[in-house]
Amino acid sequence: VEGDDDGVEETRLRSRFQLIIAADVVNAEGLPELLVNVVRLYLDPDGLFVMICPKPRHRHMVDVLLARLREEEAGFCVSSARTPPWLEAALDAQAAEEARDVEHELHLVQRRRR
Repeated sequence: VEGDDDGVEETRLRSRFQLIIAADVVNAEGLPELLVNVVRLYLDPDGLFVMICPKPRHRHMVDVLLARLREEEAGFCVSSARTPPWLEAALDAQAAEEARDVEHELHLVQRRRR
């Protein structure tokens, strides 16, 4: 934990992770950039970032996040796919109702090999 001049403490993890999972987390301004920084800081060089989110006609800021991750200087490879049926089937009743109305996609992000 480090403090800045304003007395605000910043906690920084000291390790990287093989797997980072997120769901529907970029629905406001500034969140795509924040998530790109989290992935940049904490994804292991051989790790995988997995995110499930609404498809383009429903999403809020996911397109901004994916564009930032796909930028050459970001250093990531991004692939997207339809949410697998087994995952949709695992949703509870309320989420399953939403899933019928709002199609979702699965995004996989890995560091680009240099």
